[in-house]
Amino acid sequence: MPSPVPQLVWLGGTVMDVPVADTRPAPIRRLAVLKLDHIGDFILGMRAMRMLREGFPDAHITLVCASWAVDWARQSGLVDSIVPFDFFPALTREWDRSPERIRQLQDAVAASLQDTYDLAVDLRYGDDTTPVLYRIQARYRAGFPAPIEPGLPHLDLIVPYPQAIANGELRARSLQAELRLQMLAATVVAAFGAPQPHPIRACLTDSSPRPASARPFALLSIGAGTAIRSWPVEHYAEVGRALIDRHDFDIVILGGLAERQNAERLAALLPEARVQLAIGRSLAELPQLVSGASLCVSNDTGMSHLSAALDVPTVVVLSGQDRMEVWRPAGINAVAIGGWTPCQPCGLKEPGDCRWGVPCLHAVTVAHVLEACERLLGRMRDRDASTSAPAGVPNDPTNILA
Repeated sequence: MPSPVPQLVWLGGTVMDVPVADTRPAPIRRLAVLKLDHIGDFILGMRAMRMLREGFPDAHITLVCASWAVDWARQSGLVDSIVPFDFFPALTREWDRSPERIRQLQDAVAASLQDTYDLAVDLRYGDDTTPVLYRIQARYRAGFPAPIEPGLPHLDLIVPYPQAIANGELRARSLQAELRLQMLAATVVAAFGAPQPHPIRACLTDSSPRPASARPFALLSIGAGTAIRSWPVEHYAEVGRALIDRHDFDIVILGGLAERQNAERLAALLPEARVQLAIGRSLAELPQLVSGASLCVSNDTGMSHLSAALDVPTVVVLSGQDRMEVWRPAGINAVAIGGWTPCQPCGLKEPGDCRWGVPCLHAVTVAHVLEACERLLGRMRDRDASTSAPAGVPNDPTNILA
């Protein structure tokens, strides 16, 4: 049986590469919301509408709803303008389900919305109203799954529809209708709303300025929950030397007590005057330490998520031990790199357990990691140069690690 050939996968922010420009969506100024169903459906959707209102407080929200819901929509104060449209008859039994009639209604709803929107959302599941989004002039479209129509733009964000949840012989209870809509609204706000500081920032303890004479530092986080996730120490050493040469960074090696031996071996491969160990630090100290870094290169471990949550430029090396697309760190300044192979996720613990020699991990070279580092650091420099705020004071690792 031939060895699986790895295919390198870059996972960064919301795109499959390290972005050169900021990948956050443009601010949502005009939002169209479809709620074209009946009275009970409108009530079930009001919490979701409130979530959209709170998630886009500065946006002009246009609601398209049935005429019988207009008064409630106006009295709710959740929207700025209302377009009445009776897509369905007042009595469900009078509904004409013919494809021709549905297509006519879809076109008519879109014709009633002549403006251009930054985002359009359908707070309903079904192949009847959601295709209206394809016909609206919008930068982004979001909703539950619906059929693709050739020649028309599809949805940019699709939330699975958990009407019936089954897992083999186990059948779970379905998610209640109101909660489904709230799940969609929460996903839309998370994807397109203004970025919010991560709650981990509440754990930062020291905001005092650091001496301007100190060099910035990069973290090499070599911990891993399982050995099969550990990128070779020699690779980390090459990355560390390059960061010292190219950016004059000091290097801080981060890990738990279990990593002390590897950390000391890594430190011995780096210039003694430019490296410090941060081994076995308490969890209470780590947010402050990580937040001060100019860059973090990490295995797939908790520190990668911490670094990404603190918006530190973060490059993570993944193995296929678990699902890369699920467990990669989330953050606009984070990129994860791994080699995709058909045998993942394998769930193995030790490198020796892999009959192929862990190609998913070893497909990632020093050159790949350094390219990701350079592009992330370049993006941060460009962002700093484009802002009118004064430049920050360089970080001082000696202050943090004392």
